[in-house]
Amino acid sequence: MGTSPGWSALGGSGTWTGAQATALVRQFDGPGAKLSTGGGHFWPYGLNYENEFSGTAADRHVRLVAAMKNDGL
Repeated sequence: MGTSPGWSALGGSGTWTGAQATALVRQFDGPGAKLSTGGGHFWPYGLNYENEFSGTAADRHVRLVAAMKNDGL
């Protein structure tokens, strides 16, 4: 994720600022939810560690990556 040209522009502050992925994570976790970014990773639902995996997390990961791509990742 972090090697894409849009990564620094939309996630370089430590929080993803793209509208579509932000709206989606808020749909999942409530109005105050945010996608945090660091290095080449994002969380929640980034599946950065083996213990983060579940069927729900995997589905949300795929949906968030698609939304991040639509945001301009």
